[in-house]
Amino acid sequence: MELKCLKCGCTAAHKNGHMKGHQRYKCKTCGYQYTKTTPRGKPEKDKILALILFLSGLSMRATGKIVGVTTHSVMRWIRKIHDKFIPEKPDISYGYGGENG
Repeated sequence: MELKCLKCGCTAAHKNGHMKGHQRYKCKTCGYQYTKTTPRGKPEKDKILALILFLSGLSMRATGKIVGVTTHSVMRWIRKIHDKFIPEKPDISYGYGGENG
């Protein structure tokens, strides 16, 4: 697997010292310095699987065990997806309150 520059996408790079125990690289084309980093977090397919399992009736705890994450992670994913597709709460008024009370 070749390293790609994070700025220009070029594959021409050379080693350029260490930073906090990780090898640094410098792009020969644009001069950008970077370290090889591994992607963090779970893939999107795991998050969608968790949402489908939860919506099919499984508890957050059971969903988390199947996907391999904590209950709190499942809850955050569900909230994030909810906020993405339903950004604000609808204003529901039943005629209570106001001037006539």
